[in-house]
Amino acid sequence: MARANKTADIKKILAAFENCDETTKAVVSGLVERVVFLNRKIAELEKDIEKNGMFETVYKANMAEPTEQRRAAVDTYNQFMKNYTPAVTKLQAIVENNIAKNPQEDEFMKFINSRGGGGKA
Repeated sequence: MARANKTADIKKILAAFENCDETTKAVVSGLVERVVFLNRKIAELEKDIEKNGMFETVYKANMAEPTEQRRAAVDTYNQFMKNYTPAVTKLQAIVENNIAKNPQEDEFMKFINSRGGGGKA
């Protein structure tokens, strides 16, 4: 079921690029797939971090006291956000350029805004 939703999200977003030239479509297609993937993984990581926290207690044999360290989910989340943000910014720029040339309903911006991903209000 999640796969079908992913495919539907990709198709909805790509609809915003129908009137682009073939080179732009090819670039956008791969970028959209990655943005959808990152969007879903970021949401999963956010749930994990909310449930389990940002830090974990670590007990090491050579230390008398346990220490707190950042969980791997937090590092992964931060890395995904670093990759997601410029990809979304690039797609937004392409969408804005496409809309200026061919006014139409903006499916990409609806997708990003519906998931709290920002965009212009």
